[in-house]
Amino acid sequence: MNLWDKALPRFEELFRQVREVTRELGFSDKNKQHIIAVLLHGSIIEIADGILDTLKRSNGTAAWILTRSLLETFVDLINIADDSGYADFMNASFLEQQKKRIGIAQNRGATNPYLKSIADNARTLQHGQWVGSELERLKEKGVMPLNVKERFERAGQLDLYDGPYSIMSLHTHNNLGALEQQHLRMQPTGLTVTYFRELSDEDVRMLLDTAGGVLAHSLGVVKSLLEGDSPKGLEGIMEELGGLRDLWEQNA
Repeated sequence: MNLWDKALPRFEELFRQVREVTRELGFSDKNKQHIIAVLLHGSIIEIADGILDTLKRSNGTAAWILTRSLLETFVDLINIADDSGYADFMNASFLEQQKKRIGIAQNRGATNPYLKSIADNARTLQHGQWVGSELERLKEKGVMPLNVKERFERAGQLDLYDGPYSIMSLHTHNNLGALEQQHLRMQPTGLTVTYFRELSDEDVRMLLDTAGGVLAHSLGVVKSLLEGDSPKGLEGIMEELGGLRDLWEQNA
């Protein structure tokens, strides 16, 4: 039995347990920090479900992209759990995106079929002015949009950024080496292009170690925020994560 056959069922069981415990979470619907944290954890569960589905179909290309997004969501969860004020940074990023979209629509909306509906629109102009004033208000508070590295750094996760996230970005950004690894094979008759190839042990380890760790620790972060420093109900999940990671040593 190869690493893939042993690891995927362990990851699926970890996912099942995390989702089961998540269903029991309670939070204050008056506490914005709690709400945002639970929403981010929900996204982590759904992305992890997508990773599981793509891996079952040997779709490594999609798995790398989804796991990269999983890490970005995880650092936002850490940040909001550590500081309720991080919501302002998330809002600043959202407003900055709106500002750019409105500016592009006003400059090129007439020739861009996707932006015509908001170009030269009185409501668009009014909303753009409000977005600009909100960004200025946040800037006066020292709040500005953060890039991806700054989000990881703020969460104390630069090792994740320079390690797994960097590797996953190679696959996500169509790096030539990653494309060749994923799709090219040398046969006696010459080069062939393959799709949905079986993942290597190294790929299995990287994807499932990262996704499994995020799943388990995401629940831990949320429960610590909602319940205090010693949350209950995580023992079985951490044991399952340990069992998954033990496989890497067994196949070293």
